[in-house]
Amino acid sequence: MRKHWQVKLRALLWVGILWWPLSNSPVANAEDKPPGSTIQDCDKCPKLVVVPTGSFLMGDLADRGLPNEKPVHRVTISRSFAVGLTEITYAQWDECVTEGGCRYSPSDDNLGRGNRAVGNVNVADVKEYLNWLSKKSGRRYRLLTEAEWEYVTRAGTKTAYPWGEEFGTGHAVCASCKVGSVVSIEVAKVPPNKFGLYDTIGSRHEWVQDCWNNNYDGAPTNGSAWAKGDCSRHVIRGGSYYEPAKFLRSATRFGMVVQTRNKKVGFRVARDL
Repeated sequence: MRKHWQVKLRALLWVGILWWPLSNSPVANAEDKPPGSTIQDCDKCPKLVVVPTGSFLMGDLADRGLPNEKPVHRVTISRSFAVGLTEITYAQWDECVTEGGCRYSPSDDNLGRGNRAVGNVNVADVKEYLNWLSKKSGRRYRLLTEAEWEYVTRAGTKTAYPWGEEFGTGHAVCASCKVGSVVSIEVAKVPPNKFGLYDTIGSRHEWVQDCWNNNYDGAPTNGSAWAKGDCSRHVIRGGSYYEPAKFLRSATRFGMVVQTRNKKVGFRVARDL
């Protein structure tokens, strides 16, 4: 009888040893984390924030913008996803170059690299980074859709900016923001929004998946990317260090030719859960 229990105990121990690394790995448990949690799929992967599902009104709610921000329409985000805590930095991009995943090394315009948001990357460059990151992590990384971008930037707010109706100071990195040296500041040096994300407003414009359309007539209402329109251009959101506050509202949007490498334009990553 004693020998029988010793055999059973050894079997249970082996099951525990085999199961433990899987159940306690960051990737295995990432899908179970509640909104607001941070996850990181590998040592050199960007940190992500789990965002809640929900619905919101997308567009120029206060009639302060351009016609391309209308009509205001309700969008429902019903699937869980996570989004980069910050924009991708030069340091993170340079890892991709070093490991052979990215062929292009973007200029920093003599402003410095390291923990500053990467600029001078076009859509094809970004796809190389996303492919490299997906292979490295075993998870499919992607750009945000335009609707997802506005959803995570507003973070439940309906005001012109994520923090209120007036721009104020100290909230973002831009030409009129009065935050340090705006051309050299690192990511995450101003307060995050209500979802815990840094620099969705200011710093760099951010590429999203959607083709450019002159307004929201016929836009998807489920948070998916708009694959129709002028697909030689993609939407960029969020404004940059180069623009004044009036171009950094949550609803502000522009279109840019997908081959363009512009010092004002970078990106952040997302992945489904």
